[in-house]
Amino acid sequence: MLIPAVLMLVSRAPATPVPEQSPITSDFRDSTSHFSHPSKTEDKVGSGKSKVESNGASGIKYTGAMSCQSSSCHGGAGPKSNQNLVWTKSDFHARAYAILTTSRSARIAESLKIASAPESSRCTVCHSPFQAVPPGQLAKSVHSDEGVSCESCHGAASGWIRSHTRKDFTHRDRVNDGMRDLKGSYARANVCVACHEVIDPAILEAGHPPLIFELDSQLVSEPPHWKGEDSWAVPRAWLAGQAVALREQSWRLSKGEGSVPRLKALLWLFQQASKYDLGVSIPPALPNYAQVQHWADDVARSADGKPWGASDCLKLLKGLAGADIASPDTAAEQVSRAEVLVQALDRLAVALKKNGKSLEGIDPALNTLFTDVRDPHAFDPTQFAQHQKGVAAAVSAAIQNQPPTAN
Repeated sequence: MLIPAVLMLVSRAPATPVPEQSPITSDFRDSTSHFSHPSKTEDKVGSGKSKVESNGASGIKYTGAMSCQSSSCHGGAGPKSNQNLVWTKSDFHARAYAILTTSRSARIAESLKIASAPESSRCTVCHSPFQAVPPGQLAKSVHSDEGVSCESCHGAASGWIRSHTRKDFTHRDRVNDGMRDLKGSYARANVCVACHEVIDPAILEAGHPPLIFELDSQLVSEPPHWKGEDSWAVPRAWLAGQAVALREQSWRLSKGEGSVPRLKALLWLFQQASKYDLGVSIPPALPNYAQVQHWADDVARSADGKPWGASDCLKLLKGLAGADIASPDTAAEQVSRAEVLVQALDRLAVALKKNGKSLEGIDPALNTLFTDVRDPHAFDPTQFAQHQKGVAAAVSAAIQNQPPTAN
């Protein structure tokens, strides 16, 4: 199948810089890791004073991916110690900096009148976050060309790198030592969304690929280097990720930025899903962006507490498969609706198959829908609606074969 993803606040171990996020998550995010997205005129490496530095946390250092790669730590061959190998060989994040050295990035930089993409903070804030960290907080083992590496998500490691592998240490012990707590969909969505949902329109117009954040499929594509979770983690991650994406878009739009079609599509998705016992109320209507922002954050925070089962997942999948994407507003909104819809159908189908449900014929139908939305300029809503019927047929067949006690 084609795949197009309550924390303890520990100010001693910030994660690497990310673009500016909604302030509503201030109780979640490490306040010292909050860097504003560089302005259009900021093209120097590390421009802007670090809040970490101003907070006087100079004792904390980033140790770099090299500090994690020994065979006795995370560079071993076994499934419990191969995290660094998975990141190095399979994770696109490891090549985030290298992307800035390609001819495509050079063309984008030229269009934006940026002298060098690998050195511009407009690019490196997501592709090479170590460049924005004050030199005094970088160990000698750190290389800016690491891309998005271990500490981008787990936080500066100097306070916990020696202790976190102790056999007698619990997860809470590690968090208390400064490791960033990434348990739960809400925590992971907040770490990823800043660089995977919102992008400067000027960079997009210059040729950067559009960003459509969906947490679960992006976690799968990463690929995971952590222990497996229960089989219903998929829809929880999907729900949290879409809610966080909606929150960020509403916040951006309140500042005169963001994408109206994307925001409206996400609202439409939740309005459709609310009809099928999703466990959330229908979201507020526009244009009260602050209200939408708070509503979406509440949904994201509660996502991990929602119990999922085959019966309600099938009900939601069937309902969404028959959802009408027709929009009275713009063609762009219609395309955005199709994009969020096919992602939802895909993740719900994956969840059901992980739990032993046969959905014969659904993969080819989903692949066709993904193909339909691949090129927004060539999108045909009539064709998309026709292809939805293939998904609906596979779901209907699965429901007919479902035993009464499936949930």
